[in-house]
Amino acid sequence: MVGSAWQAERDAAESGRTGSVVLGFVVLPLGVGVIALSVLTDAVPAWLAVVGWAIGGIGMGVAFNASTTDTLEQAPAERQGEMSGALQLAQTLATGVVAGLGGAALALAEH
Repeated sequence: MVGSAWQAERDAAESGRTGSVVLGFVVLPLGVGVIALSVLTDAVPAWLAVVGWAIGGIGMGVAFNASTTDTLEQAPAERQGEMSGALQLAQTLATGVVAGLGGAALALAEH
């Protein structure tokens, strides 16, 4: 919610959606890095993983909304429905694939 609100403010200020997508994809790995540090090392407290999730969520909120809006804006009016369906299918498929890969990684790590 914070990320999408931030992206909307950037949109209103005409900072450009491309810049928002780039910003989101820079902020997201920072959150993943904080999570990794807090989980993999004893030097960083585990509760910082929650902060990492928040940072990553902000990055996703900025990038996801900006990229979706930009894609639909660039599509011709007569193809916006088709593009919307394609975006939804791609996003759902990506979620399923990544969840499956994460589950497989956990199963392999357990052995």
